[in-house]
Parts: sequence; structure tokens; C-alpha cells
Amino acid sequence: YSYLYYPLAALVGVKAPAVAGLAIFQGIVVARLFDRRSKRNYIVASLATAISVGALILTGAYPFLMAMGLSACAVAMYMRRSRFGFAAFVGLAAATSPLSIAGIAFAVAFLGISRAWGSLAGTRHGIGHLGRKLATALGPSNLAVLAIAVGATVGVNSYLQIRGYYPYYVSDLAMAMGFCAILIVVAPALVRRGDRLALYWVTGSYLAVNLALFWIHTGVGGNAARVGEIGPTIVAGVALRMDFGYHKRWTRPWLPLGASGAVLWMSLSVVAPIFDATQYYLARGANWTALVGTIDASYSQRRVEYVDSLLHEGAYFLPRAGIPIARGWFRQDDFAQNSIFYRRELSPQDYRRWLCSNQIAAVVLPPGPYDYSSVQEARLVASGVSFLAPPVRVGRFGVYRVLGCRAVVPLRIVSAEVSLAVVPAAGRYVIPLNYSRFDSVSFGTVSANSAGRVALTVGHAGTVHLRG
Repeated sequence: YSYLYYPLAALVGVKAPAVAGLAIFQGIVVARLFDRRSKRNYIVASLATAISVGALILTGAYPFLMAMGLSACAVAMYMRRSRFGFAAFVGLAAATSPLSIAGIAFAVAFLGISRAWGSLAGTRHGIGHLGRKLATALGPSNLAVLAIAVGATVGVNSYLQIRGYYPYYVSDLAMAMGFCAILIVVAPALVRRGDRLALYWVTGSYLAVNLALFWIHTGVGGNAARVGEIGPTIVAGVALRMDFGYHKRWTRPWLPLGASGAVLWMSLSVVAPIFDATQYYLARGANWTALVGTIDASYSQRRVEYVDSLLHEGAYFLPRAGIPIARGWFRQDDFAQNSIFYRRELSPQDYRRWLCSNQIAAVVLPPGPYDYSSVQEARLVASGVSFLAPPVRVGRFGVYRVLGCRAVVPLRIVSAEVSLAVVPAAGRYVIPLNYSRFDSVSFGTVSANSAGRVALTVGHAGTVHLRG
């Protein structure tokens, strides 16, 4: 999801960049958008947005949170008419989270329309003159920067052959539509005419984008609804841009109501089980030591399916110990390759076929709670299906041996970069790994099949070293 966050997190820790991004975001919102003519309103609004913004750390979307701060810097540079600063922060934000490009574009559109309308106050010029003013307010160089950022992101993804897509559920669309409805309803009460026009235009565009992404499968998918997570701050920022002499009767009831609504809205986005004792168990590295030893003793260099827990601890502790897992939670790859886990029903037949085709040696069942893609899987594994042996209990984990699979191309993973595939004869084989243009083999050729997996073509039998 990010080209900058992960290298930085490796140096300073996973949470520090996200916390810094949130702090920068909040600071810029307060400094640039809030009206300070009423100290009480200023303080109340600042506290309300600080609570909702701070709570975003619980969503776990750390690269996106870091990018929020960089995006806010880009918007601040636009407001200061600094072309170089705007270009620099757009680049940094896009490299941190590509989704931030859209956020910057919508913010710039709102500010540009508001600025253009304000410059025409008291005049009778037509739409054409407004369009020219808008083009001037937005700035051709700023639009070029955004276009370059989009082109670079698409180009890099195309070069790396990232072809997966992200799920977009009805619940995500409901969040986005609800946010748009709230803005449209409260706009007449909170903002002046110029800002109202800008708000309507941006809200309508955002809604149209969400509807399009709901029907068209892309790598963005439900991520587009993530603006709902920062919705409270957007609403507060728009509200505090108003002149407190305008509709003054709305000032008192709206600020406490907005503060309460911000916290309530934020709670819809936060899924972290704050008070769940099981999560504390899974988060402790010492509780994984015995499990790692058991897997190493019985399934050395064999693939293991970890039934994904809510905070994905297994995707950290098992690979760190050198144990190859079958899938993680990189949705753009996982949703396309492992679609059976995202259906309404997961049948035992489909699950057995998936285990065998992916050459899974064992299934690890943690105590839960589970990621939404693994709830049905956990229920199926615990039900005692015939193709899974009775579990070996290791602490609060269950380790189930997979039975009855015959490997066509036995696969062993000896490191993060090297896999060994034993081919019995000349021919074309599909290896259950996602293809990358950087893959190479000791003999034969590799390409991507229609599902994006490695297709290996060899002229004779042998053990193939696959590096990627």
C-alpha cells in the first residue's frame, strides 16, 4: 500500500509515522481553517476534531494516516500559493498512500471553487467568466502536478503488474452516501453561498466516484469510502470557515452537536477490539514461540494457512520466524486470488480444493476474533471436517494437518526469495504463488496465467529454483 511508510516504519517503529501524520493533519486544520474570532467556539471545535482525529490511530491504517498529514501539508501549500511546496508534498503523499491523491484533489477543488466565487462577489458575470476564474484559482501547474501523480501511480502499478482489485461492500457505500447526505443537508446552515456551491460540487463528485467504484472492480474499491473516517474533521473545518455573524443562531447548538456527532461517526470506523483479552494474547511474541517450534518440527519449509485474526498477528509472527503462510491481508491480491473467502457461503468442497491446489500442509486456528474474510473459515475448520486431522493444541492455537491432497508440483519455500518446485517431467505447471515480473528460474521459463499465478514451462524433469 505504500512506498515510503514501510521503510520509515522499519527505522522508527510502525506507529510513530502514523501519529506524526495525525498530529500534522490536526495542526494544519486548526491553523488554516478554524475561525478564531470566538475563543470558546475555537477551543470546542479544536478539541472535538482532536478527539476524532486521534481516535483514527485505532483503525490500524497507518500508511493512510501518515499520508493524511502529508496531504494536509500539500493543501496548505496550495492555500499559500506555493507551487514547489504543493508539488513536493503531493509527491510525498502519493508515495505514502496513493489514495491521498484523490483527497488532495477534492480539497483543492473545494478551495478553488470557493476562491473563484469569492472573487466574483457583487458582480454579474456569467458561467464562462466563473470558469476562467476557477481555472486561475486552481492553477494549471497544480492540475498538472495532480495529473503527473496519477500517471506515475498507475504507471508503477502497471510496471509491477499489480492487477488485483479491492472489495467494495454495500456497507462501505452506505458510509460514503451517508457522509454526502449529511454535508448536503447541513450546508445551508453552516456555510456561505460561495462555499456552499463548492461543497455541493465536491460532494456530488465524490458520490459519483464512489458509485462508479462500487460497480467497477479496481484496486481502490472500498478504500474510496475511507473519507468517512475523516468526515468529522471535514465537517468541522467547513463549519468553522463560516462567518460567525452569518446565521448566528446556528452557532451554539451546532458546535456541541457537531462534537458529539464527530465521536459517534468515528466509532463507526473503529473496529479495533480495545478491551479484548484475546488480542493481548496474540500480540505477545512469547505466546508464538511454542507454535513456531511445533510447525518447524512437523512442517518444515511447507506452506501453512493461518486463519486470519482481526489484527493479522499471524502475518507478522509466522513469516518473521521463517514460516511461509498461504495468504495475508493485502486485499488487492487476496480478494482476486482467494475469492472463496469473500463469498456469502464457504463450502467444505471449495475449501478442500483451495487447500490442495495451494499445497497447504497445515491450518493454524488462533483463538479469534477473526478478520471478516476468515469468520466462515474458522467455523469450518473448528467443525471437524474430514480432510483436516484432529488438532494439535499449542497454547490457545490449534494446528490441523491437511489430509488427502496429492501435490502435482511439490513446492518447498526455503526463504522469502527462493522456492523449490520439483517437476516430474517436461510440461507446463502452475505454481501457487503470485507472479511478479522479477521472478526468475534456474531452468525453463515463467509467465503469469489468467489468475495471476506463476506458470512454469520446462523441457525436462528436475528441481527448479524460483526466485522472486
